Amino acid sequence: MYAVCRDLMKWCTRLDQHVVKRHVQLTSELIFVEAVDCFCACLPVTVGRMQMMLEIGKRLNFSHNEVVNSAL
Repeated sequence: MYAVCRDLMKWCTRLDQHVVKRHVQLTSELIFVEAVDCFCACLPVTVGRMQMMLEIGKRLNFSHNEVVNSAL
């Protein structure tokens, strides 16, 4: 499970659009949701996706339960 440059650029572009075009303040929840969509969308709905979501959540200081609950 590796993020490719394309996914990283997509994520950065989305966050930039929230700030610059929509004047939205970035929250950790918004950053997490966009990261999950960009980096996990191509993964099968199995353990791989949840592992990636947990790793993203860990990097953003989300608890295990917060990540699991967001997946529901």
